[in-house]
Amino acid sequence: MSRLELELYHHIKNLVSAPPVFYEYVMMVDTYTEVMPDSLKRLVSTKVKDSIAGVRGSLMKESCG
Repeated sequence: MSRLELELYHHIKNLVSAPPVFYEYVMMVDTYTEVMPDSLKRLVSTKVKDSIAGVRGSLMKESCG
């Protein structure tokens, strides 16, 4: 188990209070990320076809107004 995997394991176990084996997917975003309603569904459907899936986004400045 890598250091990252161990860290994720402990955070899920301690913060969510559920065994990490209950989860198949992890989605990590930062404070400025806007997640579209269908994004997780699209990511999981891609993962079904391939063994590895990942996404990245572009920065867009919101209009000040």
